[in-house]
Amino acid sequence: MRRGRLRGFTLSELLTGLLILGVLLVASAEFTSLSVRQYRRTGSMMERVQLESTARNAVIQELGFAGYGRGFLGDFSGSTVEVRPGRDADTPDVFRIHYLEERWLETPQERHITFEVARDGSGTWNLYRREDGATRQPAVQDVTNLKLLSFVDGAGQLTMPWAPWPAEVKGMVVQLPFSWGTQWAAYIPFISAQKLGGL
Repeated sequence: MRRGRLRGFTLSELLTGLLILGVLLVASAEFTSLSVRQYRRTGSMMERVQLESTARNAVIQELGFAGYGRGFLGDFSGSTVEVRPGRDADTPDVFRIHYLEERWLETPQERHITFEVARDGSGTWNLYRREDGATRQPAVQDVTNLKLLSFVDGAGQLTMPWAPWPAEVKGMVVQLPFSWGTQWAAYIPFISAQKLGGL
């Protein structure tokens, strides 16, 4: 019985196979790297969108409580909305509101909430929320400023912060810039006209 001669790969066939394998490995690594970068970019973008939404909601909802309960739960002496303008456009404004809290309480209690933007010990910008009698707590990170753009007076007209302030306001427009360059303007309507004062 005659046996056939075993034939191996030639050097050129082996090199061609290795070249094809190398190209496939490089393409696979590049695709994987691109997928990981896209995943990280999408995750970072989603985190930013979430932070922006949280900051807007915190500012709109909390500041919108100004004067809540006045008239039907009790009354306030003095202003229900107070603003301290920053020195310039880069210095954050400080907002303070007063309202009556009734949820789960036997008798309504006055609440005094302050919103401001400042850097923490590590240099990160934060939107801070502080209630009287409590420590200042960071509400949202990466908010770099909180600026009053305008008041809405009793007649529904916009009043700029550098013009004479009206005695009462129905709302205000604020701006929230973030560390990645996004800026949001938010209109904050009040339940009724609120007494305005300075801090």
